[in-house]
Amino acid sequence: MDLRSWLECENPDLHRGIMSIRARVENLLGQPVHGDYTDHSVKHSDRIVEKLDGLTKALMESSAPLSPLEVYILLAASYLHDLGMQDERYSTDAEWIREHHHELTRNIILQSLEQCKEEAISLDMVPIPGIANVVARVAEAHRKVDLFQDRFDPFWHGGESVRPRLLAALLRIGDELDIDYRRAPMERLKLKRIHPQSLFHWFKCYYVSGVQIVNEYVTVWYQFPEGCKDYERLIIPLVDGKIKAAFAELEGILRQYGVRVAVGRSRVRYDPTLKPMPPEVEAFAREQSVGLHMERIRREMEEVAFIKSSPVEKVMLEIVDA
Repeated sequence: MDLRSWLECENPDLHRGIMSIRARVENLLGQPVHGDYTDHSVKHSDRIVEKLDGLTKALMESSAPLSPLEVYILLAASYLHDLGMQDERYSTDAEWIREHHHELTRNIILQSLEQCKEEAISLDMVPIPGIANVVARVAEAHRKVDLFQDRFDPFWHGGESVRPRLLAALLRIGDELDIDYRRAPMERLKLKRIHPQSLFHWFKCYYVSGVQIVNEYVTVWYQFPEGCKDYERLIIPLVDGKIKAAFAELEGILRQYGVRVAVGRSRVRYDPTLKPMPPEVEAFAREQSVGLHMERIRREMEEVAFIKSSPVEKVMLEIVDA
C-alpha cells in the first residue's frame, strides 16, 4: 500500500491535511518564476512521493514502521520542499535562489504560522503543536544540510515516534531520484533561450526514461538517440555518480533504521525519435565528463598517498625491500 493510502486508513485527519497542503502547493507552484529550471511543480512532489513508496516498502512492513505522524511530516515536507524556488523577496537572481531555496522554504513554512505577518502564506497545515517546525526542518534538509546535527535527533510526540534524521534522508534520496524525462518538457524549449549549462540539466532528464524501485533495488533506465553511442559515456557517469554519492552519504542513516536500498546496474535502450544534444550542450557535457574523470583520478591518487603513508604500509614496504 502506498504511503498516502496507508495514512488515509490510519489517520484520515492527517491524510486530509496532506491533500490540503498539496492543493496549496499546486496553486503556489503553478506558474514557475524562473523558466530555466526543470520541473519543480506539484507533479515533481507527486513523483517524489511515488519514489518514497518504493524506498519505504520494506520499512513499512517491518517491526518499526513509520508512524502516522512521521508519514504526515515526510509527505508534507515532500510537497513543500521547493516553495523557496518561487521566493523573490530577497533576490531575483535565479542562481542565488537555486542555491538558497531550501533555506527560503524553511522560512516560508515557519512564517505560515505567524498569521500577524502580511507576508505569511497559509499552507493549511494540521495544527499539531511543534510539528510545523519539524516539517520545516525536514523540508530544508532535502539538500546540503548536515543531518547529524542534534536538531535531527529522534523524539517522542503524542504517543508516536518521530525520527527527523530518517525522514530527511528519505526525502533527499526521493528528490534525487526524480530525474526522468517528465522533469524536462522539451516542447517548452521551443519558446525559450536557455544557457547551455541549464539546458544540459534538461537533456540529462530527457535521456532518463524512468527510475524503477523493486524490493529496495534502484535501477535507472536510460534512453538515447540512435547513433549517439558515446552519450552513455557522457551522461550515465554524471547521473549515476550523483545518485550513488547521495546513497553513500546517507547509507549509514538509512541502514540504522532498516532501509537497505541499493543502486543496481543501469539499463540502456536507443530510440530513433529522440533528439541529440545541440553542439554547445554536448560540448558542455564533455567538459563535465572530463572534470568528473579528473576528480576520480585525484581521489584515487589521494587514497594511494594515504595508504603509502600509513604505518602498516611502511612496514610492508620494508619487508618487501628486505
